[in-house]
Amino acid sequence: MSLLLAAVIWANRVSGVLYLCTDSVGIFDFIPPFMHPGVGDVHYVPAWRVYVTWYALLAGALLLPALIIWFLRWLCGKEEQRED
Repeated sequence: MSLLLAAVIWANRVSGVLYLCTDSVGIFDFIPPFMHPGVGDVHYVPAWRVYVTWYALLAGALLLPALIIWFLRWLCGKEEQRED
């Protein structure tokens, strides 16, 4: 679910803002490469910034569920210790 959310955020907040892809396909724009040479695609910011943004969004989409699971396991472990 978090990757789907990241793809929706990418399609609405990054695609068309940091770069323009003339054959955009909505949430599938989250999958690199973001631009296709020779068809009129342009970067509005340096290409490295697009990729840094993508890596940060991908890391957040993977780390957030991991942190939530860790916190829930930690919380459940504390409740089991109280019962003893």
